[in-house]
Amino acid sequence: MDVLCPKFPYKKLQDVLQELCLIDSELQENWAQLIENALTLVESLTQTLCVDVESRHKLGKLAVNLWNKTVILKTKESIKKQLYGKLRHISFQVIAFLNESGGDIASLKKQVMMGLKTARAWIDVKEFQSAEKVLCILQKIIQRLQQSVVQMKNVAEAPEDEEKLLSDTTKDSFYILCLKAEVKFLQGQNTQAMDAVKKAEEIMPSFPDEAFNLSMLCYNFGVDCYHSKDYTTGVSWLRESCSINRDIVEPNPKIQARTLRLLANCYLEARCEGWKESALNAVTLANQKYPHVAGLYVRLQLLLESEEPDASVHHALEELMHHPNFDVDLCINSLRLLKNFQRSETIFDMRQSLLERFKRHENFGNLLVSLLDIFLQGQVMSSVHVFAEECIKVHNTECRIEGLALKQFHIFFWMRAAQHFEDLRNFPTLPDFIAQPGVNTNIIDVDHASPSTICHLFFDDFIISHIKGRFQEMFVPDKEISIDGAMCAWRGKLHFKVYLKISPHRGVLNFELCDSKTGYEYRYRFEIYAREPGLSNRPTDVLMRLIGPLLDRDFHLFTDNHYSCLELYTALYARHTTWTATVRSKRVGMLKDMMQQLLKIRAGRGQKPIQLSDFVKSLRRELTQEYALARAQNANRSVPKSVTKSEKKEFEKAATWYNYSLSLYSSMSASEPNLAKLQRNLANCYFNLGEYTKALAAIEVAEKCNKKDAHTQFIIFKISLEQGNFEKAMASLKILVECVEKDLDTADINIICVVAQTALEQNRTELATVALECLISHSGKIKQILTGLKCLLRLLLNQIERNNSVDKKQLLCHVRTALNKILSAKDQGKVSTAEVEDEATWFMKISWNLALQCKDDPFCMKEFFNLCFQLLSLCAQNAANFHHHQNCLLMSCAACVQLAREPQYKPQMQELLEEVLQHIEEYKQAENRAHNFLCSPGSTKASASAEIFLLLYKFEALSKLKDARAECVLDQALTLPSPSPKLFHTFSALAVDAPASNKKLSMRALKVAIKLHMQAKHPDYISCSADVRNLINQSLVSNEKEAMIYFKETLDMIEKRAKDEYPEVELLWLMTKSWNQGLHHFNWDKPKEAEQWCSLSMSLLKYLPSAKKEYHDQMMSVYGEILNRIETHVEKKNMEE
Repeated sequence: MDVLCPKFPYKKLQDVLQELCLIDSELQENWAQLIENALTLVESLTQTLCVDVESRHKLGKLAVNLWNKTVILKTKESIKKQLYGKLRHISFQVIAFLNESGGDIASLKKQVMMGLKTARAWIDVKEFQSAEKVLCILQKIIQRLQQSVVQMKNVAEAPEDEEKLLSDTTKDSFYILCLKAEVKFLQGQNTQAMDAVKKAEEIMPSFPDEAFNLSMLCYNFGVDCYHSKDYTTGVSWLRESCSINRDIVEPNPKIQARTLRLLANCYLEARCEGWKESALNAVTLANQKYPHVAGLYVRLQLLLESEEPDASVHHALEELMHHPNFDVDLCINSLRLLKNFQRSETIFDMRQSLLERFKRHENFGNLLVSLLDIFLQGQVMSSVHVFAEECIKVHNTECRIEGLALKQFHIFFWMRAAQHFEDLRNFPTLPDFIAQPGVNTNIIDVDHASPSTICHLFFDDFIISHIKGRFQEMFVPDKEISIDGAMCAWRGKLHFKVYLKISPHRGVLNFELCDSKTGYEYRYRFEIYAREPGLSNRPTDVLMRLIGPLLDRDFHLFTDNHYSCLELYTALYARHTTWTATVRSKRVGMLKDMMQQLLKIRAGRGQKPIQLSDFVKSLRRELTQEYALARAQNANRSVPKSVTKSEKKEFEKAATWYNYSLSLYSSMSASEPNLAKLQRNLANCYFNLGEYTKALAAIEVAEKCNKKDAHTQFIIFKISLEQGNFEKAMASLKILVECVEKDLDTADINIICVVAQTALEQNRTELATVALECLISHSGKIKQILTGLKCLLRLLLNQIERNNSVDKKQLLCHVRTALNKILSAKDQGKVSTAEVEDEATWFMKISWNLALQCKDDPFCMKEFFNLCFQLLSLCAQNAANFHHHQNCLLMSCAACVQLAREPQYKPQMQELLEEVLQHIEEYKQAENRAHNFLCSPGSTKASASAEIFLLLYKFEALSKLKDARAECVLDQALTLPSPSPKLFHTFSALAVDAPASNKKLSMRALKVAIKLHMQAKHPDYISCSADVRNLINQSLVSNEKEAMIYFKETLDMIEKRAKDEYPEVELLWLMTKSWNQGLHHFNWDKPKEAEQWCSLSMSLLKYLPSAKKEYHDQMMSVYGEILNRIETHVEKKNMEE
């Protein structure tokens, strides 16, 4: 009786299996956890466990039920593959455990079936260790099964199907070996896998039908090796597959051919010893067994790799073409393959037969595009033109090219035309659409053939050209540029892969033009070293192709000694491009004397080291004549009136390609895409060729398509300007300005810049002015705006120098715009401090000079000086600029005072006078700032004359504003070291000037002036007499007694100091004034006052000898009458008393 071991929780396993076998148990949330628990319990089953018969029977039944349920769930696809493998493993393990020590043949066969399926389930989910464990158990079961069969032979009552039973057991062993080989292969153990296959191959003669399966197993191993690029191992497996195929009774030729093709591909990729011959034999045998397009293609590729003659290649290509499955995509890939191996002539010879075959095919356009691309890359221009014309003829007469293929035709034509423009002055507009791959460039065989096996890597010229175009469109390099080579590592096969000793890598060599200012390499232009026929790879030719669009634009190029030669230096120097490069001393063609010096230095002969300046001078001596000639040719050329023969050829070629593109258009309507751009490019070509009639015809079509296009109007402008039709040029310029105002596009702004430059070079200032004003108003680049303002101001200043009338307020507006732009750029940090100072200094000088020219316009003078003051605040802080600050404020005060005196500015007089006071205060502040900054009081103190002017302007402003502080200005003037009487004379005049009319202040100023005159050692009696006259005039109006005092003081001065020095005219005035005043009183019957004034007049008469004879008697007579009247008045008074 079996005894149950209490240590084994079989009941727990039983409960778990029961729960797993329940209906819809897979829907429970703990379904996955139950499986894990069951798997753990099953793994703990060992031989030491003792289970009773009933429990064994129950566990076995549950395991079978679980197996059946697993099959149902798999059929429904309701569980994951991982769980499927685990469930089968649980069932298999339980059954194997229960029958481990016994079991009949039927149960053992059932275990084998379950084990095989369990192993397959684990392999499918890549659980290789679990699969190996199951296979190990299966191996033991097979051994037991074989032992049972052998034992049956010794029994008398052996079953009739004994041989069949033994055969089935051997077949199961075969399956186990196949699974084992698969597991080992997937684990990367190819040797063990091959051993398992060999063992299976030993068993295979007993089962001929299984040879196919074993062959397919090896084939699949080869496919996996091919995809993982383990080509050598793949060759071994595929050869084994081919070997097994020979044992198949009725082999399938398609399958055999497929295996041989893949074997040829593996040889092709592995490139081991004798690979060409082996690959060619394999693919030839494959084509004999079953001719497939992929096999024919591989054979063509191998012939090209083996450099077979054109006849063999031509025969292989014809064989491929006549295959019924030869389609357009395969044709295109075959053509590209021929192109990669420099067999373009073969393609050209067979083009007609290819086109004839696929003329009605829907991808016929793609075939034409591919052929054109191949011919273009072949650089045989005669073939390209012939084929292009044939395509155009087919398009217009037989089969129209549509869709993407048509777009790619346009792109090819435009790109080819653009290449002829690259080395010239103009760059054409590229089309709006971007080319997309129109054909499938990879051939994928149904039997896992890799695309890389059939189609080598190639570079599409139009894609590279597009990339370069986008680089140049989106990035403008700094003035300092560099050209050098760069290696891009490449491990695969590439017919233009290179190896340089100085580089650790093999790969693709790029020639790059980079911006030197940025901290990283930005590939502005690049070129791939592809060894294409017809394309020169000489360093000078590569450099000129790269820098072509940047010539004549004052760039500074840096290179190493790979490019340095005198020929190239001459070409660059003549095209206004500075070049700095290291020099090889043995370079052929350099200056002989310079090379001798360098060689002597390197030989160590003690020569004086050569200086860079001497080298440059030597070069310049050699190049002076050539440079002067080139400079003279380009001096006055804005649009090329004449071009060289080489340039003319390039323009003609470009026009030819554009005409090809134009031939593909069905109509000239405005709805046709890119027609306007195409016509503009044609017009550009004709313009540079001097064919202005054709250029006008082309640009008129473009204008009909879109009149409001900036590029179109620019070309019209150029043509009109060249033909001397300035009215039309102005009209097109106005439309161009409208385009810019409507859409502030950077490209349109740049066109305006070119328009301005062109107009300036043609001396059409009216056109340049309009363009510059537009640029200033709408450009978003601060440097561009400031440059435009400088050009515009220079134009206007030149007109002033030629005595042409220029509105000063317009100049004022431009300078103010410059100030605002500089301030804005400084606040936003768009320009450096040094640039701000430089720009501000330039406009400050312009503003100062313009202010000095506005003598007849005080308003503009004031505004210019104000702008000058504001610009100075942005300049460098130094003594000179501080002095300019003060001068600007002083001149602005003068202009404000002058404006306040003008009748038309009477409403603004108060504002102007207040502005004067504000400027005076700013003057003092500027003086203090200068003192604090320079720490030198004497260096920034205002001069005596400046201080006097400030006092005058302040006095006038305060007086006219009726401010009491005006008297304080007089007191301040008295504190001057040596106050001038003239200053106070001026104060007096200002005090009585309307609207001040302050006679009191004026009389005080006159008194101070007279006092200062008399304090002088040698008084200026002429000036003093004028002040005396003004004082007496003003006092007579207000206070006659005070006027009498001034008369007596003046008489006393004349008697004691002046004597003969006092002006006779002034004496005569004093005498006449006092006499008339006396007569005035006499007529009003005031004889006493009359006698005082007349006696004073008669006292002055003695100092006028020339008038004494004339007036003495008359005055004495009148004076007697006055005295008589006085006596009469006295007598009358006495009588009254």
